[in-house]
Amino acid sequence: MVRLQKYLAGCGVASRRKSEDIIRSGRVSVNGEIVREMGVQIDEENDVITLDGSVVKPEKKMVYVMLNKPAGFVTTASDEKGRQTVMDLVADIPVRIYPVGRLDYDTEGLLLMTNDGDLTYKITHPKNNVEKTYVAEVAGNMNMGTITSLRNGVYIDGVKSGNQMTTELVYWDPEEQKLQAPFYSSDSSNKISLTRPAGVTCMDINEDGVIEIPAARPFEGNAAASNTVMPAMDERAASSAAPAYITQWQQYFPQEKELVSIQNMYVNTEEGYYFLMPSSWLETVTGALEAGERQFIFSEWVVNDEGVGASGAVILKIGVFTKANWDAHITATREFTSVLETEDTVYAVSIPESGGDKAISYQDAAKRFGLIESDNLTN
Repeated sequence: MVRLQKYLAGCGVASRRKSEDIIRSGRVSVNGEIVREMGVQIDEENDVITLDGSVVKPEKKMVYVMLNKPAGFVTTASDEKGRQTVMDLVADIPVRIYPVGRLDYDTEGLLLMTNDGDLTYKITHPKNNVEKTYVAEVAGNMNMGTITSLRNGVYIDGVKSGNQMTTELVYWDPEEQKLQAPFYSSDSSNKISLTRPAGVTCMDINEDGVIEIPAARPFEGNAAASNTVMPAMDERAASSAAPAYITQWQQYFPQEKELVSIQNMYVNTEEGYYFLMPSSWLETVTGALEAGERQFIFSEWVVNDEGVGASGAVILKIGVFTKANWDAHITATREFTSVLETEDTVYAVSIPESGGDKAISYQDAAKRFGLIESDNLTN
């Protein structure tokens, strides 16, 4: 008996991971019954496996090709832009083979191609920790500033997905004389990377000469269970139950091999401001957008003896007003105090007297408040 996805990979249909996607799509049948679940065991000798109605049988011969890929070819089976692919280079091979991993369009060098799904899985799956070395030619000579930057860490953004961006870090290892990825875990199927709001860019947030990575972390009590999702601002504003997030600025120290949070802030990209949170607020304060209002509310996060948490006293409110609305507010309640004004907008804060030991002064709040400008914080 063998798992269905492993059987498909062994038949040269696709890699094991891609075979799982094919199964989930409902394209595979076992003895006439469509299978969508993972882990289904099949009898290779007696069960009939079909893909899109055609019987799938194991390849009788495994083929392995070491291709010296030239520049100008895409590492994919087909390209929607009509560019040449590596499949064009092996068109004379009678057995259908696939690339193991990929090289970029302009990259040259060794590319393995095979119909051996198990080998592809072993080489490409992150948990197997198969090391790959790349050589890059640069124009001119690398100065000490560039070398120092490599040693401190180079931040690499992955593909933007929705409203989030995965950021990974590599650094120069002087002992090994190569770039290393410090967040790789052999016990995990993925690199340990940071998912950040797509609207917030890596930057030297504390002006110490080292770039920090922004990561999204839910406020206490918010619905999201991890930092891997950063909903769009309009989605968060639409419902008071939508998760609110802290942007944590993280810095990597190669010698200690530690990732340390440098600063924590609430970033509102839609309203164009950020608020630097006191370190004592982390894990003891929650936050939420006020439904129907241009306000964000920071409250104490109170945990009872049973470990159940709930919002407590309001510590701080941030409000955004048009000039006309601000004039009306001043005339009426005067709840808020202006901390920053632009030509047509007033940014203000309200600090209740019942803010408890987490309360800060208006002067401190004003120092922690700032506008997102084109040359800082955001892409």
